[in-house]
Amino acid sequence: MRVITLFYADAHLSGYDMLAGFAHQLDFEYPHLVCCPTAHAEGVAEALSKRRFRVIAAGPGALRAPSIPRTVLLRRQPLIESRSLVRGALATPEKAWVDLLRETRDSDAPFDYAELGRLLRAMIDQAVNQRVLSSYAQRVGCADWLAATIGARPPDGDAQVQLAAGYAA
Repeated sequence: MRVITLFYADAHLSGYDMLAGFAHQLDFEYPHLVCCPTAHAEGVAEALSKRRFRVIAAGPGALRAPSIPRTVLLRRQPLIESRSLVRGALATPEKAWVDLLRETRDSDAPFDYAELGRLLRAMIDQAVNQRVLSSYAQRVGCADWLAATIGARPPDGDAQVQLAAGYAA
């Protein structure tokens, strides 16, 4: 996905597209995740639609139906929430992992929690900035999920158990 030529106004690519290099397997059917300020969401959605992407607004249950190729999950995000974790039009791995966790959890994105845990283990093994990861997870309400994944607290529920198992594998 060539995001840099598609967007204006601080939109950026996040999620699995930014983490594939850490993956044990490639997932070609996973929806792309694009984040942008709320004020620019309509323009970004229109630009993507013109390029034949199916655009779905992120949120509860957004991806319950099977995704099709060229699906984009569009997350409206306050500019201040994410700008320090974006380089050009690409999220840093720390932001991308937390964003992927949030959309898997909240939008029912079709991603395996165990693989998400394995991704985090690979990122940490390759010296991703854990302070930045923790700080961003805290800001967006995912700190307890991150803590359960890395074993800093007991998992709460099946999804967190799967995350922790993937991380420990």
